[in-house]
Amino acid sequence: MYGMLLLSACQYGQAEYGDAMWSKVLEFAGVKNTVFDPHVRYPDHIFTQLAEACTVLIGEGDHDDYMVFFGRCFVRYCSSYGYDKVLRRAGRYFCHFLQEVDNLHAQLRFSFHKMRSPSMIVTKFDAEGAILQYRSCRVGFTHYVIGQLLQIANDFYNLQLQVTVVGEEVLGDINCISYRLDFDNRDFLQDFHQKEIDFSRPSLPNTSLHIILQLFPCGIVMDSKLRVRVAGERIHQLLGSSLIGSPFVNYFSIRRPVMQFSWKEVVIHDRVAWEVVARIKAPSPSSTPTPSDLQNSSSQNKSGTSDCPQNP
Repeated sequence: MYGMLLLSACQYGQAEYGDAMWSKVLEFAGVKNTVFDPHVRYPDHIFTQLAEACTVLIGEGDHDDYMVFFGRCFVRYCSSYGYDKVLRRAGRYFCHFLQEVDNLHAQLRFSFHKMRSPSMIVTKFDAEGAILQYRSCRVGFTHYVIGQLLQIANDFYNLQLQVTVVGEEVLGDINCISYRLDFDNRDFLQDFHQKEIDFSRPSLPNTSLHIILQLFPCGIVMDSKLRVRVAGERIHQLLGSSLIGSPFVNYFSIRRPVMQFSWKEVVIHDRVAWEVVARIKAPSPSSTPTPSDLQNSSSQNKSGTSDCPQNP
């Protein structure tokens, strides 16, 4: 993780519990003389060590309580340095923010190039709240996320939020957690249904797929079995015509979001920006001309010219 997360915990932990106590916490956690740099990466276990140190030395809560506190600290830290402007632009309602937070993580990668950000997807919503699915390669940050959500709901949307962990499983290297978020979601739901009504109006003519692919030359159309059916001109130039009819994963790897790639996941997460990387095969060594090949080719060219009629 980047040092900005640890720096936020230290800054507000020191303000909350005093310099002397926080110095003891850092010493207990084994990072007493460490100066955290916001743009440097640190081991994930430092967070759990800090939470354990707070549990033993301060004793005002358990490990999970302090992870929630650290999550709240991060949001407060972001607000104090102007990052709250980015968060506030994510949406008018809290559920809008939840739907866009995954795309916000993708944008932050331009500033933090090695960031391994989690995936946070809204899988269901109603008038009383929503179901949020959190997926990450990290373990132990379940309550840290809860703290972030509580602080964002309070500071930016003036909402009373209750968070409950309703499911947790591990899929390969991915830790998957489902949260039930209880809050007043009626305004968002009304806005959502209004947009559905407006969008259903037949105000635009039908457009052929050929024209759409001209507008989006890197576009790809898949079927429910995740086979490529149609691709844009640039994709054809990049990967060749053998792409058509082949499984999508034979030619692309999924970088984001962090989840198993299936048709069901694609349909559920239609509002999420998927980031894929083309599997471009490097030329085989045998296809690369060697100096001897070039010499032979040059000799053949010279012998070929000697057979041509000579000028008198």
